[in-house]
Amino acid sequence: MTRVGPIYRATLKGRLTARDLKRLERACGLALVEKHLPLEVNLQGVTSLDDSARAYLDRLCARGATLIHTRSTTFDGISPG
Repeated sequence: MTRVGPIYRATLKGRLTARDLKRLERACGLALVEKHLPLEVNLQGVTSLDDSARAYLDRLCARGATLIHTRSTTFDGISPG
């Protein structure tokens, strides 16, 4: 997790599964507590998501996070930011 001005940025790579969520929650947890935290989650290096990871990303988006990934990377129901 890095901070650039008021924006927090997280870059994820590889498979994102339930086993990874503890680390992701530590890094992005403020976005689930605050009403709106300027957070960008870069998924361009993510190769696959399981249902738990998808649900967590949905919760982040509901709190105002922006997901960044290419259109060639397909994650059902998740639109690129």
